[in-house]
Amino acid sequence: MSKNIAATGALECVDAMIAEAKKDFRIYPQRTAPALELLSTSRVLLIKNVNARTVLDNLFLDYVRFKKCCGFFIKQSIYDQGYMIMPMVIGVVLRKTRDKIYADAGHSDLKLNDEIILETEHGVEDGIVREKEKVIQESKYPIGKVLRKITERDKKRLAENERKNLRAKNIVLQKVAKCKLDMKLICVQYIFDRSKLFVYYVSETRIDFRELVKDLGHVLRTRIQMVQVGVRDESKIVGGIGICGYVLCCRTFLKDFNSVTIDMAKEQDLSLSTAKLSGHCNRLMCCIAYENDVYRAVKKRLPQIGTTVLTPEGRAKIAAIDCIREKVTVDFGDKSFKAFTVKQINERNKKESK
Repeated sequence: MSKNIAATGALECVDAMIAEAKKDFRIYPQRTAPALELLSTSRVLLIKNVNARTVLDNLFLDYVRFKKCCGFFIKQSIYDQGYMIMPMVIGVVLRKTRDKIYADAGHSDLKLNDEIILETEHGVEDGIVREKEKVIQESKYPIGKVLRKITERDKKRLAENERKNLRAKNIVLQKVAKCKLDMKLICVQYIFDRSKLFVYYVSETRIDFRELVKDLGHVLRTRIQMVQVGVRDESKIVGGIGICGYVLCCRTFLKDFNSVTIDMAKEQDLSLSTAKLSGHCNRLMCCIAYENDVYRAVKKRLPQIGTTVLTPEGRAKIAAIDCIREKVTVDFGDKSFKAFTVKQINERNKKESK
């Protein structure tokens, strides 16, 4: 999309947009007035020989600010002229693995959770909008292109794809058994145009799939992509109910799998039983990490277990701490225990130090 822009070319682009805005002004004066003002300012800057690239980049960024009230034709004109190097993209999640990519929204007016059809490096796919439009400088991965919002006809095709997914899964299972491969099939999924079939599996060893892919391609008559996933990804794809009674975090809102360690469980005084700390994936539950930073911060304000402090009822030794309620249980030495708030302990010890 990048072009070397001469000032005269940029001026012609802005003049064309001003002419277009004046036409709209006759019909929608209130909507178009801010855009005319913006375009006029940009024209003055170009006449003063301000860098053309900077002017057009700022003009494009102002589209975000004006959005529907006046920005649509500004965005469209700059795209049509091919001047913009910073694309306006939306965040989209694809397939059962909820892989996120960025896609050029083009002239489409999209909202969060809109179902769309888009073109990706794999072919034509369906996805859901998860991030609002924004400008990005560059992307390490290919940017998709939004084709349209999903239609009733598209929904019928998706329903048909689900039926074909079941048929394809049975065929894959038969071929895996025939080839005697040491792998666990998780799911298979056609992309929207059925030009490619994703096969997700779990395996602890490296597997030679050449014969399997060849057989599947011959039977299913489509491109096959084998995708090895981890046990956590398996839970993310399959889903389930956690011990809390809610749908698994990785299935609903969790985007990335962060590191979870047994030290986090110790920090929160949790039972160190593996059965109680493990999730569906037989790994430490992701939710153990959610409150770890809070526990660390609170513990810095609490006296350590075993230290002697002054309480409203005399000196005692800290026997236990409660991070959530910010309380401590103290031992007076005669097997009598009592709980105090951290505030009470701190106030008493400050008076003693004075």
